[in-house]
Amino acid sequence: MTMSENSGSLSSIEAVGKSPRWFAVVSEESLYELFGQMALKDNCPLACVQKGDITALRTFLSEGMEPQVIILDLSTSSSLLDDAKRALALSTENTRLIIIGKDDHVSIFRELKHIGVTDYLILPATEKDIRHALDEASLVPRVTAESAVKNARPFTAVIGVRGGVGASTIVVNSAWLTFNKFKKKVCIFDLDLYNSTVCILLDLIPNTGLNDAVSEISRVDEVFLKRVLLQKEEGFSVLTGQLGFEHEINFPVDAVSMLMDILRDSFEYVYLDVPFSTLHTPFTQTILSTVDNVIIVTDLTLVSVQALLRLRSFLATFFPHLQSKVIANNIFPNGGTISKEMLEKSTNLTLQTIFPYCKANILEGINSGEPFVKAYPSHAYTNQLNTFITSLYPQLKPVEQTKSFSFQKWLRLGK
Repeated sequence: MTMSENSGSLSSIEAVGKSPRWFAVVSEESLYELFGQMALKDNCPLACVQKGDITALRTFLSEGMEPQVIILDLSTSSSLLDDAKRALALSTENTRLIIIGKDDHVSIFRELKHIGVTDYLILPATEKDIRHALDEASLVPRVTAESAVKNARPFTAVIGVRGGVGASTIVVNSAWLTFNKFKKKVCIFDLDLYNSTVCILLDLIPNTGLNDAVSEISRVDEVFLKRVLLQKEEGFSVLTGQLGFEHEINFPVDAVSMLMDILRDSFEYVYLDVPFSTLHTPFTQTILSTVDNVIIVTDLTLVSVQALLRLRSFLATFFPHLQSKVIANNIFPNGGTISKEMLEKSTNLTLQTIFPYCKANILEGINSGEPFVKAYPSHAYTNQLNTFITSLYPQLKPVEQTKSFSFQKWLRLGK
């Protein structure tokens, strides 16, 4: 029987068995024929190869089938990532998923791996490519979305709705807590290339590290990266650059994208200070396409309500996949000009938390060049920020300090 004669109808599902080695659902004709030939060579039922999309896959899996590996062709999908998430939700935790697509972008592969997809093949796929992916899939355990999150190296962008709401302060203190309390290797990426606000807060002298890295991206390795980074402490780094006010940000986006991959490989957590004034640039938009979460910082004023709505509209239009949380800073001693309830009602958004007013103490920290949470570890601001970060990343757990063994104390216990 040829593939054209076998339609793989629902009545033939019994021939597949409950747990076939692999099961392919493809829409591309040449793939359909290729998988049919592979099925014959592997002595697999031809019903293991079906024409269709995510809907066809749902139909077959609803019959109780649990393939060891599913190959799903999403080359014609208008929303590949969403369809991949649906396929993962349909399959059991012991099933590995291989996606076939048409776009050759490392960001797609990274996003698919992040949600739990085992492999991503790009058309035109050969039998050798497919067999290699099947062999690899059989050797690795299924990575669920939950475990992928635990093992991820997240990028967190912090954007203030306007200048002066305290976004850079949130970046510096969030990064410090992640580094100091949770013992993670952290980098702050300061995108404010005209003012270097993060460097001011940490009393660091800005350099042209970003400029050098993107202009010589082919040379960037561990040694090169260490040279261009600013080190506040071992494991707590800052990447920044410098531009004159007369210059536009026009770094090559390919180089910027490669740099983001290098940062993800080099650090466990990366916090990005993103000035809202740069959102229109290809530089910032390329970076935002790699981000996992966005923290939007506002204050409780009417002018910020309008700015918040504009920022949310921008993100929803150009980066609909991004998860965002909205927080507020009390930047005035007597609170804002509007209430939390009024802001939420006006924007139809939920404020995750409101940080207390502590301007004098924060200015004191700035003068000393140290994060506020380092100088005031028991302050309400510190505790609130710690709670917020761990709600965003539940995998963050405090590392208990090992108490040193005292030989003299042991001797006293023996008396």
